[in-house]
Amino acid sequence: MQTEIRETFWDTCSAAVAPIAFDRILALLFGVKAFELALQKKFGRMVAFKNNSITSVTLEEATRESNVVKRNSEIVKAAKG
Repeated sequence: MQTEIRETFWDTCSAAVAPIAFDRILALLFGVKAFELALQKKFGRMVAFKNNSITSVTLEEATRESNVVKRNSEIVKAAKG
């Protein structure tokens, strides 16, 4: 089977910081999972990082509720330094 693959590059100029190795690996894994979903004709799904693994969820599941970061969360405290 012949399949066309297209790759995209995230514009690091618009980001606050340059991507690290983890960002690049995560993007690669997301791309592979998205390609696998397309090959399996599983459309209407979104690649997700859930419970420390790469998976997919329905678009309905992904947009069912807001998933916001709380202002006093540890991740915000760490980002502020």
